[in-house]
Amino acid sequence: MIPGLLKEISDSQKSNNHFSGKDMAANALGAALGVQFGNWIITSRGLAFRSTL
Repeated sequence: MIPGLLKEISDSQKSNNHFSGKDMAANALGAALGVQFGNWIITSRGLAFRSTL
């Protein structure tokens, strides 16, 4: 979330640009999905996903 927030603040300082709440909502959704996928892959017993290669 911090990199997205910093980018939005940076964007708001540039001409013809503004802070976007929609972009921040997308950042929050992406962060939440990333955490959830990480929890699915890394469990208390180790990696849930094992490659067969």
